[in-house]
Amino acid sequence: MIAEFTRFVFGKPLPSFVLSDKSGRQLSISYFKGEFVYIQFFHAKSFASVQQMAFLKNYHDNKIPKLNVVTIFVGNNIEEMKSFLSSNTGYQWTFLFCSKKDELLKKYDIKVYPTYFLIDPEGNLAIEQTPSPVQNFEVVYNQQYKKWFD
Repeated sequence: MIAEFTRFVFGKPLPSFVLSDKSGRQLSISYFKGEFVYIQFFHAKSFASVQQMAFLKNYHDNKIPKLNVVTIFVGNNIEEMKSFLSSNTGYQWTFLFCSKKDELLKKYDIKVYPTYFLIDPEGNLAIEQTPSPVQNFEVVYNQQYKKWFD
């Protein structure tokens, strides 16, 4: 029971995962070691998820220093993700597929979409409650960036 309340602790690693991108390449958080990773758990039927994609596109397109945007697309199959990306060609950052039945969703306690996590350059949780792009994420990120790289 206590593990449930201490699952996501600042400065500690989040549950590991290996997921496929649209090309079938297997990636994990360690792939991005040395930089921040802003993870979005995304569902295509979530209005808020879709609405916030423009903000993520802006972060990616403006090449915010040391920030990797990663969307974990939750759906029925990888073809669903590929179809979404072919209809939305402006989303050029990393998309990883996660089945709706994957244990990862339980490990990350995903109950609503979108849900965000900021991972620090060592692969640990950077802040306990990661804001969405519409909740001043940039201010929080800039503070974290300065702690690591200034």
